[in-house]
Formats: sequence, structure tokens, C-alpha cells
Amino acid sequence: VLIEAETNITYTEFKVLIAADHKPDASQTEIANFWHMSRATISRTTQDLVEKKLVKRKELDGNRRTSEIVLTKKGKTLLKESLELIDTHIHAYLEGFSNKDKKKSIELLKNIRDAVCKKRT
Repeated sequence: VLIEAETNITYTEFKVLIAADHKPDASQTEIANFWHMSRATISRTTQDLVEKKLVKRKELDGNRRTSEIVLTKKGKTLLKESLELIDTHIHAYLEGFSNKDKKKSIELLKNIRDAVCKKRT
């Protein structure tokens, strides 16, 4: 909801941007597998992102059905801003924590994120 309200992209679109950034040569099928989503959902979402000029499709071997999803400069910027927005909100949620606990909590969240991404590649 945070992403949708403040960036004008859906959560599913955000997830596709993350996957495309994590694995720059990812196909729609690989992104669908990464997030355990249907290929139809990823295809529809990718088309929305293409229309918003956040990603582009790069056809493989001249086959329109097989393409890599590549972040555009605009997509990279929006993803960076979205991640910074999330970080800002996380810091706000941790407002009452001691500095030591904030640091531990943020480190734990980063470890979880990294583990999820690593497991899904």
C-alpha cells in the first residue's frame, strides 16, 4: 500500500522492478518463478511497466515470446526512490528503539532481504 500510494506503481509492478534489477537479464518466466507468480500476471504487469516507460523488453533470438526485462533509466530511478522511501518508513517505525536495537533491526531486515533474493535466484 505504501508503494502504491507514494509512487504510482502497484506492489506487483514494484516486485517486477526488484527482480529485473536483481537479475538484469531475467526473462518474464524467470521473474514469475522468482516471485512464485503466474506468467500471465507477469506478462500483464510487464506490459503496464513498458507503457509507463519503466522497463523495456529485449527480445531473445527474435522471439517475441521470449524476452528479457530490462530496467530503463526511469525505472532504475523510481526503484531507487521507492527503496529509499521504504528505508525512511522503516526508520520511522523504529523511532522508539535504541540506536543499538535500530542497527540490529535494520541489519536483520537486510539479511532477510538478501536471503530471499539469493534463494530465489
